[in-house]
Amino acid sequence: MNLKTNFSAASLPIVLVISTLMLLSILGVFILYDRNNCEISLSHYKIQQMMNLDSAVLLYCKDSLFINRLSVDSTVQLYENDSHSIVKLSVSKYGLYEIVRVSSDKNKFTKTAVIGSTNTGYDNLTFYVSNKYSPLSITGNSNLEGTIYVPKYGVSYNQMEYQVFTGNEINSTQIKTSNTELPTTINQDNFTFDTAHLSLSKDMCLEDTILLAKSITVKSGFVGTVQLIAKDTVIIESNVILKYPSGIYISKNHENGYIEINKNSIINGYVVIGKSEIESQDRKPNLKMDIKSEIRGIAYINGISQLQGMVTGKVFTDECSLYMNNSTYENTIYNFSVIENNDVIAPILLENSPYERSIIKWLN
Repeated sequence: MNLKTNFSAASLPIVLVISTLMLLSILGVFILYDRNNCEISLSHYKIQQMMNLDSAVLLYCKDSLFINRLSVDSTVQLYENDSHSIVKLSVSKYGLYEIVRVSSDKNKFTKTAVIGSTNTGYDNLTFYVSNKYSPLSITGNSNLEGTIYVPKYGVSYNQMEYQVFTGNEINSTQIKTSNTELPTTINQDNFTFDTAHLSLSKDMCLEDTILLAKSITVKSGFVGTVQLIAKDTVIIESNVILKYPSGIYISKNHENGYIEINKNSIINGYVVIGKSEIESQDRKPNLKMDIKSEIRGIAYINGISQLQGMVTGKVFTDECSLYMNNSTYENTIYNFSVIENNDVIAPILLENSPYERSIIKWLN
């Protein structure tokens, strides 16, 4: 049997249209597939570029010689035979921290990190007072955790007026002998102070800000992330919170720098007074802490500290004295506690500390 199928001429355009639509559909599938592949490839490229930026910052943090690998245009190729792994890196001061900027592919991809130091060179140190040839007098409800460096005559526990010592005595294994001077610091004094005085009110919203003035007052209730760099004086009123990574720095070029931290105020970061180039005969304190104040991070005072309240982290002070009822008690702490915290990321501060950096935060 022979079966014949006859198509009229009128049906040919329909067949052509259907065929064309089928071809277009198939082509569309291929285009969509290719587009998806391109998007996946581009997404992978973006992810890889951001990972390269992260790697460059981490290499800078862990390898003190990494910066020497940079070419004259401040770039480095992370992986051999991979031109897409070229990263540009720059480092600059950010208050007493560092800031690292990395970019790739002609600045199409960028990241910025705040960097600090994770090693002061003193394992488990919490407290260091220079050796002034008299014992450290510990009074009131004072508690010192971790390893403490004190004068060669050690520590004594004493009554302050009518209050007997009520803290925990220090185990002999915690005690080491300090030197006559504090560990030296990196030179930080390339700041200029064009503004006479700054006052920060609680209504101000300041984040990741560096402020410079001859003197600075932070009013009660202020909350923000700031580094305060002053020539001579910083007053922190009550109920102030400086969020991490904040800090307070007094230039060493002033003969009697002064920082005051009042009731219920918390400094998250650093409090630093450099060594004065001018010797002062004034025996007033350079740092005065209220009994209900707190520093979370590192305090370095190359002068006299009135230590009360609490430090969670590390304290370096040349001297510590208590000023009470018109009397001065030298080499004395009163109602003061240091809580050990080895996770502190400090500013780039001590001159001979091992090179160990860490990322504090990303700014973008």
